[in-house]
Amino acid sequence: ELELDGAVVAANFDASLGSGSVETNKPAVREPWGVVTTSAGSAWLVEIATGTARALVQAHPLDVAHASVKSLGHRTAMATVSVDGTARVWDCAAGAKVLEVH
Repeated sequence: ELELDGAVVAANFDASLGSGSVETNKPAVREPWGVVTTSAGSAWLVEIATGTARALVQAHPLDVAHASVKSLGHRTAMATVSVDGTARVWDCAAGAKVLEVH
């Protein structure tokens, strides 16, 4: 059981990225893994094999209604959409926002 910083709003689990790991500034996450978003506006990477989670970003000030993580070449990116209609794209390695759409 995971204790996160708010109620779960959305979850997206994807084992289709092939073998390997999600490279972040913290220890790598082995596959399969997913992303869970909370009512606190945060996004968490979840490693299914171990049942562990770690905060990736404080994505939005309001609920994150949808999140998706995909491999883009040698990088991993996450897209989040808030209930306020804002969409953001994040670099998982840096935990940094790379694009915002209103």
